[in-house]
Amino acid sequence: MKRLIEEVLVEPQTSQSTITTQIPAAFAKEIVSQGIIDLITFWLNQNPILPPREAYQIFQQSRSLTPQQLTQIIFKEAPQGDRNEKTV
Repeated sequence: MKRLIEEVLVEPQTSQSTITTQIPAAFAKEIVSQGIIDLITFWLNQNPILPPREAYQIFQQSRSLTPQQLTQIIFKEAPQGDRNEKTV
């Protein structure tokens, strides 16, 4: 599955922007492909499993959010007692 995802990642996109960064392409590819695999695994282990279209919409929305924005969603939905717990 990971190989298929990586093949799709290297296909030319219609709207390419010029991004200047110090992140090597191999790292970027790994971050994206592993994130997709993790999300698919998480989705398929949910009970009940969301319909594919809903899961895809969540995935699409999450791609435009920063890690800080995603963290804000977590804290907004967490019960009050969970906000002060620290994980090790």
